[in-house]
Amino acid sequence: MGPVDQAEERIRCGGHVHLMGIGGIGMAGVAWLLKERGFTVSGCDLRRNRQTEWLARNGILIEAGHAAAHIDSSVSWLVRSTAVPDTHPEVKAALEHGLPVSRRGEVLPALMRARTCIAVSGTHGKTTTTAMIAQLLNCGYCIGGEVGGFEGVARDGEVMVVEADESDGTVAGYTPDYAVITNIDYDHMEHHASESAFAGCFEQLIQNTRRKVYYCSDDPIARRLCAAHPKCEPFFFPAEPLPLALPGRHNQWNASAALAVCGNWKTSDELLAKLEKIKPVRRRFETVFESDGVRVISDYAHHP
Repeated sequence: MGPVDQAEERIRCGGHVHLMGIGGIGMAGVAWLLKERGFTVSGCDLRRNRQTEWLARNGILIEAGHAAAHIDSSVSWLVRSTAVPDTHPEVKAALEHGLPVSRRGEVLPALMRARTCIAVSGTHGKTTTTAMIAQLLNCGYCIGGEVGGFEGVARDGEVMVVEADESDGTVAGYTPDYAVITNIDYDHMEHHASESAFAGCFEQLIQNTRRKVYYCSDDPIARRLCAAHPKCEPFFFPAEPLPLALPGRHNQWNASAALAVCGNWKTSDELLAKLEKIKPVRRRFETVFESDGVRVISDYAHHP
């Protein structure tokens, strides 16, 4: 039984789950989905932020800092990020109590197994593409960013769109109904020793996908990986600009990917009408101030 299978078993059992680093945007989303599946949820982080405030308003206990005392007798499962080592006091306390310990990147794929899942992967554009799909389909989501008009970074639903994270290789643990590969640009060298190892995570995702994989026609690695798979279908740069308020060629690509997968549920006319109203993701070329010819833009430049 692999780690995602083990996490799926824990989800079926229910109980009290404690999440370390719950203020991280990805961990906050998982916390919310676990709450919606009936878990008692608690978590801790070094400091409070917008995510912890959202979770606390909705009945999730947030502890300041990290301490072994957080793993009390009521806790039945510990979820941590990949960056947290086995030597951390909370992890050690959980292991000493015989509790299961899972990574966030194992829990989210497990949560998706009981849903119709769209997994959005790729080095660039995951968050924006995921946000577009969530708005076009009005479906459940788990997004690595804050979207205008959304109450939080996650919402459960029968159809779910999620970001499938390649940073630690856990993208390979998803078994989605549909997958999107926005692009494949070698990244996260601390976890992937070579470009071929990095690409291998996406190859596994392709193999795991049950119905269709939509990939960027302009990406050479994605084309090579998808060539042998009949379930793979390319999406293309639009011949005419799509009706999108978000600027840039990259967002035309993102929208093309979103339209491709959303076509399994809605007509082109329905999707194009909704595309014009797409809300942006916070800190993705976000205009935060504009007056008298001065424009201030906030952008999350994590990767060039």
